[in-house]
Amino acid sequence: MGPILAAKVWPSKIRAMRGWSWARLCALCAALGCGEWGLDALWDPALTDDSGRGRDVVVMGRPSAAISLDPGLINDNESVEVCEQIYEHLVRYAPDSTSIEPSLATNWRVTADGQEWTFRLRRGVFFHDGTPLTADAVVFSFERQRDPLHPFHREGFGYWRDSYQNIERIEALDPFTVRIKIERPYAPFLATMAMFPVSIVSPTAVKQYGKEFGSHPVGTGPFRLASWQRGDRIVLERNDKYWGEPAKLQKLVFRTIADDRQRLVALEGGAVDVAGAIGPEELQFVKLHPDLRLHETLGQNVAYVAMNMDKTPFSSHAVRVAVNHAVNKDPIVKLIYQGQAMIAEGPLP
Repeated sequence: MGPILAAKVWPSKIRAMRGWSWARLCALCAALGCGEWGLDALWDPALTDDSGRGRDVVVMGRPSAAISLDPGLINDNESVEVCEQIYEHLVRYAPDSTSIEPSLATNWRVTADGQEWTFRLRRGVFFHDGTPLTADAVVFSFERQRDPLHPFHREGFGYWRDSYQNIERIEALDPFTVRIKIERPYAPFLATMAMFPVSIVSPTAVKQYGKEFGSHPVGTGPFRLASWQRGDRIVLERNDKYWGEPAKLQKLVFRTIADDRQRLVALEGGAVDVAGAIGPEELQFVKLHPDLRLHETLGQNVAYVAMNMDKTPFSSHAVRVAVNHAVNKDPIVKLIYQGQAMIAEGPLP
């Protein structure tokens, strides 16, 4: 997701884990990506798995439930976390990097004027419902959001309106080639193709479920939806026909536990294997607990005070500078974020 943030904060990226065996930790690494979580750093060869579950099942406790599993409609972290296991994009971010690497597209090229991007698709890829990945499926996934007259367009495609309005046309040149025309050169364009709103969805499933597609997601990713108990848990199962290396986990469970303390209790007791969104006040408890491991990664978030420069007094540059200097940022970092932040030096994380 794009930056939301004047202090870089990462409490939302702090997770606690129970002690696991190496095999189980590797499985979660493969499922969720060590690039974001850095799970390999948490391994302790002396730890064993005593949860009673098989080593191919991992349960994650989260503070909120997913709202929808239609990637074009969502904007909450809980929904995105699940969708990123079900769907894929034309390209993706490389592990531990913001560099772009192939995903459903194996290669691409751009014209000298920077306005036409051509992507060659990976062959032999199938959606979870058996529909083959083709250029027409990519065009369908984009056009349902871009074109208000598309039969499966929804008013809730807000991310497209805010972030992808520069796309003028998407066309299939042949069964495995897609060309995207943008209105003017845009340096971050390729990076935006690695984001969740432009996940490639099954046209067959969208046509079958219509407005209910968000409850019946079908993508090409390493996991597929097995069950969804609204407000309680989402169970994903491994996609054994995945085009890439199959996930080592058989099942991945996202369980909603709203209360922060109860999430830690569930973690201590073995009801969940991972607890997300650990609050600053709980950090010391987790760090000192002999059976828990704390994992922190730098978040791409910015907390800020917005000033409307079209209205006085904030139309004055001097006033805006004065406001910036008037805010004592050190106590905010130390007291509110409990040291889990740093003072930002600009609008980007």
